[in-house]
This record gives sequence, C-alpha cells and structure tokens, in this order.
Amino acid sequence: MQLHNINRVAMDRVLSNLSHAVGQGQYELADVALALAEFMGRMIVNTCDTPISGVQLAAALEDHIKRTIHAGYTAKGYNMGAGDLPL
Repeated sequence: MQLHNINRVAMDRVLSNLSHAVGQGQYELADVALALAEFMGRMIVNTCDTPISGVQLAAALEDHIKRTIHAGYTAKGYNMGAGDLPL
C-alpha cells in the first residue's frame, strides 16, 4: 500500500513537538503512546471506506513501526539481523 502526500518536514515537526513535550515532562510516554494508538485507530476508521482498506492501512503502519524499531536498535548497536523483526 502506498501512502500519499507525505510531508517529511511536517512529520518531523510533529515528532519534535511530541519529543519535546515528553522530555519536558508535559506528558508521560505511556500517555503519548496510547493517544497515538487511539488516534491511528480513529484515523483509519475515518479515512478508509471499508474494513479491508482499514486493515491494509493498519498493516502499512505496523510495517513502518517495525522498520523504525529495527533501525533504532541497529543504531544503538544491536545486531538485528537481516530478516523481519519478530514482533
């Protein structure tokens, strides 16, 4: 599934704002994580016309999260291997 109209600058700004809010103690990390999960679920339901397209979008988001985790732990020096992340 191809996600369209991705604005990397806007995405980086949202990430920076969230990181700053958590880092400054404005929000707890768990609050942000659960709020993001809820937002993604609501976004999927509001954006996708059918359950099938909703599941496809959820799968694309899941894949992006896994790739981000893989890259992050690799950057921290863990040997993550070449295969899929077993999450």
